Amino acid sequence: MSGHAPAGVYLKSTDNRPDDHCWWYDPEDNSVTHQTRDHLFKHCYKRKDQQAAMWARVKKATKKGS
Repeated sequence: MSGHAPAGVYLKSTDNRPDDHCWWYDPEDNSVTHQTRDHLFKHCYKRKDQQAAMWARVKKATKKGS
């Protein structure tokens, strides 16, 4: 294991994907989003429910906000 998350940016750098775009981005939308860990944990529209649950657990565990 390399310690890298299998996100688009890493997969492109290892020649496992042709680009680093988020594979859930809307192709109708002209703004292409690079799939980074930050994008997946905070911004990806497809993961909004999971993000909310994760950050709620982080807040509870650390007594801090995200």
